[in-house]
Amino acid sequence: MKKKELDIKKNKQSPKQIFAKPDANQPLNLWLFVLGLNLLGLTGFIYLKLNGIDLYAFRGGS
Repeated sequence: MKKKELDIKKNKQSPKQIFAKPDANQPLNLWLFVLGLNLLGLTGFIYLKLNGIDLYAFRGGS
């Protein structure tokens, strides 16, 4: 096998290790901001779907 293939097999994560520990170089506040923004988008999507609002109607077209 090639060296790259061996390196890939060695670094493979187990299925139990879905969420890795954050690195010290990654700020926690940034991750919380990204997670919060995704939750805000998801709740907005659900709200629009439940109220029957179709955003494609605002696209305009001929």
